[in-house]
Amino acid sequence: MKKISYKIALGGITASLCLLLMFLTAVFPLLAMAIPIYAGAMLVIVAVEINSGWAMLTYGAVAALSMFITPDKEASILFIMFFGYYPVLRRIINEKFSMKLLRWIIKLIIFNIAISAAYYFIINVFGVYNLIDEFGFLGDHLVLKLLGFADAVFVMYDITLAMLEGAYVNWFRKTYLRKR
Repeated sequence: MKKISYKIALGGITASLCLLLMFLTAVFPLLAMAIPIYAGAMLVIVAVEINSGWAMLTYGAVAALSMFITPDKEASILFIMFFGYYPVLRRIINEKFSMKLLRWIIKLIIFNIAISAAYYFIINVFGVYNLIDEFGFLGDHLVLKLLGFADAVFVMYDITLAMLEGAYVNWFRKTYLRKR
């Protein structure tokens, strides 16, 4: 059983690293979609070292603070609506459901709902209407084409998260933290 001070320290350090990454959207505006992915992946460390509940608590702290600290609000919304909690939720889904096809269906449903809600929020609340115009070259069925492409990228993202978590557990922890 880990002591509470260890949990608070690890959660705080991870939260500060996530917030630093989110703040870097001002420095690297071209990475506005990638940085929330990196910040969310940092929460895997808390989920592995402590538990998923503590990782979700850390996500909540980062999500609340990122609205104030992150200069790029689109990146902040993407982190809050999906990329922040998904790495932890992915671990929970993989533990609860043994059938691989069912896991993928659940993950894709969650992804499509979250990303659709995030962009609905970005377009209608922040008034970024030119976002739709930028993809006008795709023609008819714009939303379906974008969601299909996003689903393909999501599958690669999920596989990459699995590899990163495996590398952390099987290599980094054993090599640098001397934990089994």
